[in-house]
Amino acid sequence: MKKTLALALLALLLAGPVLAADTVLRIHYHRFDDNYSGWGIHLWNAVEWADGGVFFIGEDQYSWDSPYFPSGSDSYGAYWDIPIVYPDQELGFIIHAGALKDPGPDQFWSDYDTHPEIWILSGFTQIFTSEPDPDIRLMSAASNGQQSITLTLGQTADQLDAFHVFRGEIEQTITGRTATTPQSVLLTLADPIDITQLYTVSDDVGGNAVAVLHNFDEEEFVYEGDDLGVTYGPSASTFKLWSPVAAAASVRIYDNPHGFDESYDSYPLTRPDDSGVMEVTVPGDLHGFWYLYEMTIYGETWLTPDLYGTAMSSNSRRSAIVDLDLTDPDGWDSDQYPDFPTMNTVIWEAHVRDITASADWNGTAAGKNKFAGVVESGTSHQGKPTGLDYIVDLGVNTVQILPMYDFSSVDELNPSSRNWGYDPYIYNTPEGSYS
Repeated sequence: MKKTLALALLALLLAGPVLAADTVLRIHYHRFDDNYSGWGIHLWNAVEWADGGVFFIGEDQYSWDSPYFPSGSDSYGAYWDIPIVYPDQELGFIIHAGALKDPGPDQFWSDYDTHPEIWILSGFTQIFTSEPDPDIRLMSAASNGQQSITLTLGQTADQLDAFHVFRGEIEQTITGRTATTPQSVLLTLADPIDITQLYTVSDDVGGNAVAVLHNFDEEEFVYEGDDLGVTYGPSASTFKLWSPVAAAASVRIYDNPHGFDESYDSYPLTRPDDSGVMEVTVPGDLHGFWYLYEMTIYGETWLTPDLYGTAMSSNSRRSAIVDLDLTDPDGWDSDQYPDFPTMNTVIWEAHVRDITASADWNGTAAGKNKFAGVVESGTSHQGKPTGLDYIVDLGVNTVQILPMYDFSSVDELNPSSRNWGYDPYIYNTPEGSYS
């Protein structure tokens, strides 16, 4: 009986969260021209969705070419009611009319309980949690990393004294205010801008405020080393990242690859110089442990895997600390790249999964759809070679592999999940679904 109960509890844990069919997010949308014809929404995560950009609202199927059009309208504009099937996931959405996106970047929302309604104003990247005044004008602010901030407005640039700049909660002195175009304003500050700090601009006319994004001269923040990421050692490992705009960063070390046990040790990163690099050396043999970075940027704190990482847990939930010498196959040190004249190159393009995806492929079950299957020899169909043997038999001497680095659109725990891979996530890590 105890064994049966334990297995049942384990099944519940692995099954994930209970679906909350009664969770509905309403997204309001206002256009200044009041023309909503052709404008729909594209969704991913938190709703039922599938490979190829397909998602479902109830039993109805939608895609980029067939978007989900507004559920209704009110005095503000149009709105969509979106059933949140997986409330533990962050909903991704794009409002668009064909190839035209509004405001442009992908947008995300996850606070379904506190804010089950959000408001989007055409052209504004800000997501509002209460209905904004459609006449607000301050859309975005960007600094040059020195002493000026450029404002982009949705209305005519007048009443320039209404703009205020804050570093944290301290108002900054503005020495110059210039309307450079009918809908943009250049503000000059008395003091240099610290790009690691949160600056905001408020507008007394429209009543809103936006965070300042910092542009900077990358030539001023150059790191010549090749050791970004984690450098493993048997007695200590060093973690390095490059982020000139981070106010703070730390590395969390876990002893498990997922999230069932949230205990971790945290180590703050510091800046050894002005290159934009932050680093910390953690003592001990960390092979087999896992980590995430905790980053504070523009006043918000995020958890992120290591973009320079070379190994990840499934679905890139955490980065892995690995002694890479232990992963070298036999003969690795003596392996040599084939040498032949470029003019003799015969190229074949291939997709890792598709090389062995056919039902007629007669290689090992462990190699099917995997990296290992690509190089498995001796496979055939009706007396003809298949896989890499077939490609070599054609006289091909160069194979261009479609993306095989870690990408984000495939559920690595679902064997039937498939994608071309043109949505890279962690460039230095091989795609987990092929491993």
